[in-house]
Amino acid sequence: MKAWPVLKCYTGKQLRRIALPVGGIGTGTVSLGGRGNLQDWAIMNTPAIGYTPVMTKGMKNTGPFFALYTETKGQKKTTVLEGALDTEDYDASEGSKAVNHGLPRFRHCEFASAYPLGQVHLKDDEVPLDVTISAFNPLIPGDSDRSGIPVAILTYTLKNNYGPNPQMQGWYLGALKSASEMAKAIGDNDFSVRCLRLYEKGSRYMDEELFNGEYYEHKIEVPKKIRRHLTHDMGSDDLSNPILQLGAGCLVDQLVGQYMSHTLGLGYLTKEENIKKTLESVMKYNYKENFHNHFNHMRSYVLGDESGLLMATYPRGNRPDQPFPYFNEVMTGFEHSTAAHMLYEGMTESGLKVIESIRDRYDGHKRNPFDEAECGHHYARAMAAWSEMLAVTGFYFSAVKKEMTFTAQEGQFFWSTGYAWGTCSISKEDTWKVKLSVLFGDLSIDSFTLASIGSCVDVPKLNKQKEFYSFEIASEPVKEYKTSGKIK
Repeated sequence: MKAWPVLKCYTGKQLRRIALPVGGIGTGTVSLGGRGNLQDWAIMNTPAIGYTPVMTKGMKNTGPFFALYTETKGQKKTTVLEGALDTEDYDASEGSKAVNHGLPRFRHCEFASAYPLGQVHLKDDEVPLDVTISAFNPLIPGDSDRSGIPVAILTYTLKNNYGPNPQMQGWYLGALKSASEMAKAIGDNDFSVRCLRLYEKGSRYMDEELFNGEYYEHKIEVPKKIRRHLTHDMGSDDLSNPILQLGAGCLVDQLVGQYMSHTLGLGYLTKEENIKKTLESVMKYNYKENFHNHFNHMRSYVLGDESGLLMATYPRGNRPDQPFPYFNEVMTGFEHSTAAHMLYEGMTESGLKVIESIRDRYDGHKRNPFDEAECGHHYARAMAAWSEMLAVTGFYFSAVKKEMTFTAQEGQFFWSTGYAWGTCSISKEDTWKVKLSVLFGDLSIDSFTLASIGSCVDVPKLNKQKEFYSFEIASEPVKEYKTSGKIK
């Protein structure tokens, strides 16, 4: 990543009055304070210097913030991503009135700027990571349209891994492809092409450098020098063999970026054949029929006769002396995303087997079926289970292109767009017959597609008053979907 230009740096008492407005011209702004705090929330068409939305009951003066959670050798620590308070903010009738005054924070802070760019550098000897907050305005001289985009862009940068690994690579490639599509949608073709080119380079690298013929590996690369703030109370004295890494392991969610890409209709991020082979390897090496003879030094969410997908295995050996801590665990959030991905790839038997294993463990007797615990009760990652419905039905909706898609299979299926929800009934006789019903909200699409079959165009707007639309689609697969709808 290219370093940002810096014209001036501020530290200590100089930070008190700094507030960099971030937001398009005339669209409202939020300011990045000198110590990394968010202030001056002028987003309601009224001046708001000094205003930050806060809770007035319970935790008084608690407002919006970002925080870093770390766990090092059993010591858990949460730190708000802000520098130390100025001593002038200490005293008031009820103690400090500074927003988020009671939260642990970084001791050292520096604000580096070259308008419209601003960076806050945070350091603390008791926090194992340094953090940089980067913010900028969409300011383009001579271009009032783009400079007036209602957006505030902040990036929080930290580092906690040695070298490229497939999990992070997948997220990165998916983000680049998403950014390319979003830029294209708003007409920013230059940025769209830039993101696409970066994606293409990263995709080639992942296939050429990380794929070992069966799955993608973590390529451990250690820089010659690591800043001490990045290794405080963690890491390894021997940088040729750093601890807490994946390395050559077969990771259960190494394709999580590809899984997300399928749910968003972005297509393949790397070679399709490598993706399918990797999922086969995950099922081959990570799935266990029972855990009677399994050693797990961490948390046990699967025991005895139960089955599940392990976080990581080392079928080719070369396991690090001290790999990442929970490689021997099983957690449903990772299993659900992998199962959904298997369903997307047509590995129906494997995907359903993983789901069945989960539901057998959470059967009401052994565990609560409404609480798939992971790193605490009701852990959010298990909500990936809902994407299994998307994978099975092939449901896809684009509000930009105003199109809806389902897999060509008979049945009645649920759909939701965020603005409306309802059912889609599909049957097949001489032709495919579709009944699209709205049970809540308004649905406005230009086309409905049955994958690999055809499309109905010019679908009328539907709502509770006009709640369904029935039409037919030719049963022969077509390359271009131009079949007209027929109202019945």
